[in-house]
Amino acid sequence: MAIQQQQPLPIGHVDIVELAETFADSVNNVVWDGQTLRVDLCVTRYPPPDQMGSGAKRYPVCRLVLTASAATDLYERLRQSSAAIAKGAEARKPPA
Repeated sequence: MAIQQQQPLPIGHVDIVELAETFADSVNNVVWDGQTLRVDLCVTRYPPPDQMGSGAKRYPVCRLVLTASAATDLYERLRQSSAAIAKGAEARKPPA
């Protein structure tokens, strides 16, 4: 019996302009459980000047959970972005 292969359905991107951005200044935790990559993105909050002895605190602002495919895609895009940032920094460096 022959197995009929189906063509993958096209997937179109739908932008949600109302989607709020979330700022993060650190990555606190990254865990691979064998099927998903879990990433905690955090923001650091500093106390007011009169309470500086109490120290800063880091709060999670996003817990991102990615499939293996999405994690691989993110890795590749970050690698490409990092290369572009490094190239731009090198171009701005004054000649020796």
